[in-house]
Amino acid sequence: MKKKARIALVIVLTFLIVIRVKGQTNTVNYSSSQTAVPFVNIGTDARSSAMGGAGVAIPADVNANFWNPAKLSFIDSGPTFSIYYTPWMPSITEGLSLKGISFSEMIDNKWAIGSSFRYFDLGSINLTDAEQNNYGTYHPAELAWDWSASRKFGDRFSVALSWRYIFSSLGSISLPAEQVAEAGAAFSTDISFYYKQFNDQATNNEGFAVGLHLANLGTKFRYTSSAYASLLPANLKIGIANYGAVDEDAEMGFTLDINKLLVPNYNYDNVTGQYLKPVSQDYSMPAGLFAAFSNVPGGIIGQLKDLTYNAGMEFCYHNQFSLRCGFIYRDPYLGDERLWTAGVGFRAANFNFDFSYMSGREVYSPLGNTLCFTLSYSFSN
Repeated sequence: MKKKARIALVIVLTFLIVIRVKGQTNTVNYSSSQTAVPFVNIGTDARSSAMGGAGVAIPADVNANFWNPAKLSFIDSGPTFSIYYTPWMPSITEGLSLKGISFSEMIDNKWAIGSSFRYFDLGSINLTDAEQNNYGTYHPAELAWDWSASRKFGDRFSVALSWRYIFSSLGSISLPAEQVAEAGAAFSTDISFYYKQFNDQATNNEGFAVGLHLANLGTKFRYTSSAYASLLPANLKIGIANYGAVDEDAEMGFTLDINKLLVPNYNYDNVTGQYLKPVSQDYSMPAGLFAAFSNVPGGIIGQLKDLTYNAGMEFCYHNQFSLRCGFIYRDPYLGDERLWTAGVGFRAANFNFDFSYMSGREVYSPLGNTLCFTLSYSFSN
């Protein structure tokens, strides 16, 4: 147990050191990676959102299909459904929302399946040309449909594969004298792993866990028949969590996720205005995975700064009431996310209701003041 605590301490200290490191003055301009359909990396449920967006290694629930599908085979209950709703970027605009449904079921004591459907409503856009002629109202939207299969090996380790269909109508706008674009679609796959140790003293026997989720490995995304195509937001998430008993009625857990977007950055020289490396459209998917590590300036410090850190805490009482909080951090030059999160959870019979809130100044992130609601139901205990 002491060894696990030391590992967690080293990771947390690394996080604190990275957010305080000041980059040396140079002419390199850091810019966050740009991809197609970035919504597929948006957290889907209120529980993990309240814990700073950390969900790779926390105890499994029906929403594991997004965070780490390998956890699905550790769910003890029967068929479970979850619905969620998030008003998106309320501090910037109105009418945007992310909503969806998740499902999981144990097939036997080793196999589990899961599926989720996400719908990103981008509101209404009034179309006009340069002469302010009105061409009606446009309703863009994006969606993703996932399927996962998870298998447990022994009592502690599991592996999962996921498949995803992605659709976006962002490009299906046509105006006179303009190039006509079309809706785009792509397919991707995920690979995930999960390892946990049980704690007999905790309310739900939850203990130490570690997980890895490699997501969105798939085809490039295009809106037209031209050669121009964008990479999907391939993503690597590694997480640890440790849960233990506070007393006979309560338990507490801490978790930390480290998130790496596997897409080349748009780094360029401030003096010449030239890109230091090719833009992401010039890479194939496999080449882009390696370039995501090789084209970040600054050596090891640059690599550490090119990560997103998600830390969270969860306190559960009587397995019926939960308090959660967390923090999200991404370097100011590479995305600039600095958000505090909090939330609560309630359980009544087979129902679970979770709520989360992200607090942050808009200068740091457009996600400031974002709410999330999740309701789930299990058909058996």
